[in-house]
Amino acid sequence: PPAVPLPEPQSLSLPSSRMALLRSGPWQVFFHYGQLNASHAQAEALNFEFTHGATPISLDPGTVGYGSPLHTGFYRKGAAHNVPLIDGEGQTPWQPGELLHFSPTRAAARQP
Repeated sequence: PPAVPLPEPQSLSLPSSRMALLRSGPWQVFFHYGQLNASHAQAEALNFEFTHGATPISLDPGTVGYGSPLHTGFYRKGAAHNVPLIDGEGQTPWQPGELLHFSPTRAAARQP
């Protein structure tokens, strides 16, 4: 049978994972505003990624395996992610984050 085309991505809020996707024309912003619990938390709340069409503008580097020294030495820190830094540091200690506003073209969040 012929392939069924996927629907166009729409802006959406995913509160159970503390994530939101904003889409307007060819622009997409993926926004991660917090963590549900501290067990797998990284200092990445308020992290964002931008794409224009198929072109990545700003990407998060992700992580490495838990056994790597880079996991705790770099990837769990704010400097490894696209997050606001204060005095070179990301948020600490862990906080769940809060989505203050969401619409198809805007999102606002805070990380205490």
